[in-house]
Amino acid sequence: MIFIDWGDLERSWRLNDGDIVSASFEDIAANTAEFVLELAPHKTWWKGVQLLDNTDGQIGFLEVENGTNMAGPLGVSIRDINVGGHIVLWKAKAFGIHTPMYLLTDLEHVNGKRVTFRWSAD
Repeated sequence: MIFIDWGDLERSWRLNDGDIVSASFEDIAANTAEFVLELAPHKTWWKGVQLLDNTDGQIGFLEVENGTNMAGPLGVSIRDINVGGHIVLWKAKAFGIHTPMYLLTDLEHVNGKRVTFRWSAD
């Protein structure tokens, strides 16, 4: 897996495997966070966002593919992810195999926010 930071997503830079994933933020209620995954209309390959707690326990998983271009929101209490929680961005690779690609930490950054991940290139 490739470690990325929020700056990589806020600037919409091309990531190490050639993907462009951006993150946008909207204010919501304090002490909560929500996550949305959006696939650009011209993209069809499967993508996923996995939300994990500090023990790698899965809190939720969002996925999009083909005509399903948006998933979420997945709402959580910030207490469940604030210390050690992390996000894994997945994509289908060769032969459609679902593969964890990018690891994103520092979820304190999302307190009181709805985060929309938009996957626009792969």
